[in-house]
Amino acid sequence: MNCPICGYELDTSVKFCTNCGKKIPRCPTCGEVLYERSRFCTKDGTPLPPELFADLPADGRTERLVSAGISAAVTEILENGTQPAAKPPVRPAPPPPPSRPAPRPEPPGKKKKGIAVAVAVVVLLLVLAAAVAFGTYYVLEHGLPFPDKGGDVSSSEEDSSREDTSAGEDETDSEDKAIQKALDQADVHASAREYHNALTVIQDALEEYPNSRKLKNALEEYEDLCVAAVMEEVDRLIGEKRFDEAQNALDAGLALVPAHTDLLDKARELENAIALADNTPPVTMAGITSITSSSFLSEPNLNLYHTPERTVDGSLSTAWVEGLDGHGIGEFILFEFDRAYLVSGIRINAGYQKSAELYTMNNRPAALTVTFSDGTEQTVALQDVNSLQEIPFLLPVETDSIRLSISSVYPGTTYMDTVISEISFY
Repeated sequence: MNCPICGYELDTSVKFCTNCGKKIPRCPTCGEVLYERSRFCTKDGTPLPPELFADLPADGRTERLVSAGISAAVTEILENGTQPAAKPPVRPAPPPPPSRPAPRPEPPGKKKKGIAVAVAVVVLLLVLAAAVAFGTYYVLEHGLPFPDKGGDVSSSEEDSSREDTSAGEDETDSEDKAIQKALDQADVHASAREYHNALTVIQDALEEYPNSRKLKNALEEYEDLCVAAVMEEVDRLIGEKRFDEAQNALDAGLALVPAHTDLLDKARELENAIALADNTPPVTMAGITSITSSSFLSEPNLNLYHTPERTVDGSLSTAWVEGLDGHGIGEFILFEFDRAYLVSGIRINAGYQKSAELYTMNNRPAALTVTFSDGTEQTVALQDVNSLQEIPFLLPVETDSIRLSISSVYPGTTYMDTVISEISFY
């Protein structure tokens, strides 16, 4: 190659000219030697800083120097037949100003940038055109947004409407928060089983927000929970013959849920229980006139007859044992009295409680169906315990007979006979 500054022939890898000492101008990206001033590299389009051409002749004489050097070398070779020694070429006199070079093609990056700018301009024009079209349509449909005095006041009306809508939204948000707060408070009371307090909170909130569906749904839920709790409490108090306390609990429930069907039915039951207690004496075991059973187990070889009367002899060493094959489901004992008595519950030693071994070897009743003289029934559940159990009825009952039928059993480890050791009523 030749030095772009002085035209001296050089090796292609040198960075500085060995003749003029100047740095060879090259493309900073691809290393192409730069013989002319240019804004971009003609090989890879890299932008070229102007300082690369600080030492390059501004009149294009480098090419002429290179050409003159090549011509002199060729002439010497032809005349002498040998390659001339390397020496600096003779600098010719400055030529006249060169003609204006032909325009160089723009690099790819610049062309893409120009296309992007053109597209952006077109998009902006389209947006402006759409805005103008929308503005024209709006004016034609709604009029000018700022009318003159005495003109159309639709814009003012719209502003007022927007203000009213905003105020309505704020009011709705405040209402939702108040309703949610009431629901949260009711949940806290319900978690503590204070259903009457939960119901009161919902009722108070409904007075202020009567159209709230959430509050109406919560009202139904807490009414049911409150009624169930009141009825459970009233049944317990009636069973304990604490009639005044039962009446107070029932009145409090009716004050919260007036005219509720279940509470009104429970009020009539309470009245009947009070009337029975006033007119009917409580049951006494001395009033029993007859004890019979559907069957009983006989063991003649041992001179043992497990009859139903053994359930009232006061001894756990004796018992009634049903005599049916299988577990004895449906077998019963019938107690008859000399008159009608008020019976509130039963005390029972279920199973053969003569010993712990006999208790586990034989069946024990798990549930009994209690039938009264008027034909009504109750089912009572028993625990599997080798001791006395006291089981209250749902309500005191006036009756002159009681039948206890085996509904289910706890199976024994050895025998399938179902046994009851002792029974009494209260």
